[in-house]
Amino acid sequence: MLKKRRAKKSLDSEQSIISSTNATNSNQQEKMNSVSINVDTNYIIICKTLWSSLLKNIHCKEKTLQISQTNSFGLSSKIFLSCASCKEEFGSVFTSEREVEDKTFHVNNKVVEAFLAIGRGHSAFETFPIVLGTPSMDSKTFNKCINNVCLKNKDVKFQMLELSRNAARDAHIRENSNLPKSAVLDISVSHDELGRNEDTRLI
Repeated sequence: MLKKRRAKKSLDSEQSIISSTNATNSNQQEKMNSVSINVDTNYIIICKTLWSSLLKNIHCKEKTLQISQTNSFGLSSKIFLSCASCKEEFGSVFTSEREVEDKTFHVNNKVVEAFLAIGRGHSAFETFPIVLGTPSMDSKTFNKCINNVCLKNKDVKFQMLELSRNAARDAHIRENSNLPKSAVLDISVSHDELGRNEDTRLI
């Protein structure tokens, strides 16, 4: 009798564990099902200025407009606007403006910059277009955009340094009109708590 009770308790315990595991798996499955991944969604990130230019001068009585998408370059795509009824084409445009320096697409650089700002790389980025159904970006393009962002940051730092240097020069020249207006100013400054001075050059 005692053995039967123990066997029943053991069976009930195993069933409880199995039931708990199934409930956990069911919850996980529900969470996974709540994320709808549809590669046919065809969301497009588009610059407002370019979108406005595409919608200009549409002369069609039917006006059953449709958008077709080709030639994706990262998150930028070339889209065509046409009428589904009369088949007339009204123009085409890339969804992103290009950078002046290297002709790369602005949206690609900005998205990469955003992912770097939150501490994520290409592997995390790959999930973004899959869930939204937008065009994706390969690792080569992603790394090229990283290089562009780094170069721009260097340029910004150099520009800030140049502005600071010029502001310091102008301030010293206003205080001392005897300073020579040369490329290098020899200025005596105190840099420690003892008040000892050393000659420092402001280039």
